[in-house]
Amino acid sequence: MQDHDWEDLLQDIEEQRAVLLLGQGLLPNAYEELRNVLQEKLNPQLLYFYPRDGLFLFSNGDAKTKALQEAARFYRRYKPEEGALRKIVEMPFRLMVSANPDKALVDAFTRYRLPLQFDYFSSNHKEYEYKLERPSADKPLLYNLCGSVEDYQSLILDYEDLFKLLKNVLADIGIPTELRSPLLKTTTYIFIGFHFERWYTQLFL
Repeated sequence: MQDHDWEDLLQDIEEQRAVLLLGQGLLPNAYEELRNVLQEKLNPQLLYFYPRDGLFLFSNGDAKTKALQEAARFYRRYKPEEGALRKIVEMPFRLMVSANPDKALVDAFTRYRLPLQFDYFSSNHKEYEYKLERPSADKPLLYNLCGSVEDYQSLILDYEDLFKLLKNVLADIGIPTELRSPLLKTTTYIFIGFHFERWYTQLFL
């Protein structure tokens, strides 16, 4: 990047016109490790894993329910690298959107005693309803686009879950105003850890 590009970027961050988007790369090898866990727990009810999209195929609804519960437990235990979390905590973004279901970043803000609002998307009835304020640099918002470990039915594990998510997001259903409003004023998007080769990532963009 040229000097003026960096200046524009820093100015957008300072003036709260930048959004940080966190992809699956923030949890390195998580999908492969989750696949191993589910294969051990569900075999032979886990029929297939699609490595390109990070999605699974289950034999029936009971198998999927068990998989969702196991996935929530897995992501609650999975810890990203602390140095990466700390750098994100130090960044003055008012809005962060994560494609991961974990709450490691929430825990990091708590450890450093910094304020953070949190919410998540679910195509189903949400287990938790958070009261949100307009996000700011002093009270930022982290929004988990692909569910939350605290609500296993919100997780995205197969193509059915993904299609429900796409349908609702593209129709602007279930997206809180506190998320929508800052996005309308955003001019800069900063991506960390995204797999751009995945077709649904490009569709979200």
